Amino acid sequence: MNSMACRVVIYSVLMLFAGIATPQDEESGVTSISDATDPKVTVRENCFRMGSVTDINVIDDQHAYIRTRGANHFLVTLARVCKNLLVSYRRDLVSIHNIGSRVCPNDGTYLLYESLGRPAVCPFMFIQQVDSRTHARAMAESIGSPVEAEPVILPEE
Repeated sequence: MNSMACRVVIYSVLMLFAGIATPQDEESGVTSISDATDPKVTVRENCFRMGSVTDINVIDDQHAYIRTRGANHFLVTLARVCKNLLVSYRRDLVSIHNIGSRVCPNDGTYLLYESLGRPAVCPFMFIQQVDSRTHARAMAESIGSPVEAEPVILPEE
């Protein structure tokens, strides 16, 4: 099992045992999870409301920075390296798509972008709350850049 798959399994298990979800903070759009063993402890689940997004910034072909209302900052690690994502962002051809009003890791949310003149998708894998855009960029750079993969091109209709 590769390291990315291990992180997904570990994250899923941790979320399973983390506790129950509590209502969203309306101002920030961030959801809290109460620790099942200690009701006084609150752990931040890295989710946000789609409508609270104020800024999207693609850092590289596998990371994006997102800011939401309430001065919340997030580093999004995508499920794979999405070839040509940064180029698409510079051409203002990137948008977030999801099914519901909340965006959470591994919930089907993806970036839609253009690769080689055709629409392509890049799914969210991890969402980490960070202090600022600078912090997000530094974290993305410290993670490094894995082997590139070909873009997933959407079929023509």
